Amino acid sequence: MHQEGTRLPNEPVLKQKHKKRPIKTLFLEADEDHVAYQDSTNRFMKLVYVHEGYDLTQPRHQLINPHYFTGNYPGTDNEELWTEVLDYIDANYQPEQVYLSGDGAKWIKNGAAFIPHCTFILDRFHLRKYCKRAAVGIAGLDRTLYQWVLPGQMKFIRDYFTVRFNDLTVTASQLQSLKQAEKYLTNNVSAIKDNGLTAYHGCSAEGHISHYLSRRLSSRPLGWSSAGAQGVARTRIFQLNGGNITRFLQAEQRQASKQAKVTKLDRRLHFK
Repeated sequence: MHQEGTRLPNEPVLKQKHKKRPIKTLFLEADEDHVAYQDSTNRFMKLVYVHEGYDLTQPRHQLINPHYFTGNYPGTDNEELWTEVLDYIDANYQPEQVYLSGDGAKWIKNGAAFIPHCTFILDRFHLRKYCKRAAVGIAGLDRTLYQWVLPGQMKFIRDYFTVRFNDLTVTASQLQSLKQAEKYLTNNVSAIKDNGLTAYHGCSAEGHISHYLSRRLSSRPLGWSSAGAQGVARTRIFQLNGGNITRFLQAEQRQASKQAKVTKLDRRLHFK
């Protein structure tokens, strides 16, 4: 099933041609699972999903018309992945504005540059994570840092780091955490502040990674082959997108049988 899974597309059903739907705001969310492979390396299994916002009338704030993309796309630009996402958007929507949320990884920011009318917004999960890192050695201060950085009060943040960097009681490991946090927070000022935009609903990418990928790929001490990891991830997302694996494989078999008959006929004609 591993090899079959690698062939499963992120777009499982060829829909009938329809008019692209104008929409004011479209949302993209992206993250990656860190998967252990049999060659003792760890590589990313990417996940991107497109949706029309959150249904705020539901208790769990379900996504409206989500569509998912996954794969172990190589490199940092991931042009193949973002081309798939853009093709899906172009086939279904005419958005005025696209918001892309994630942790600020280079491959995610590249998506914001690749998708037209797209603005990157740093998700609050990773913002809180780095505020905790910035507060290393001072219990409870992360909440204050979060309240400063979220609306863009960077003078307070810069003053804070100046004081900590000059504190002789800060250990070497704490200093390393502070430097990482300072770089992360100051390099993403506008992407952090845009969390306050009224049209933006937030980001649930971390939960999606945990539920749909990590639960099977990385929550246990397993070593995957490249085909195995890709096959499992694609299978889960194919079903999530409404695909029927049995029908897909049957269609592939029919196509292969048809192609074999054509090839056989061509050979007969060639030798006459």
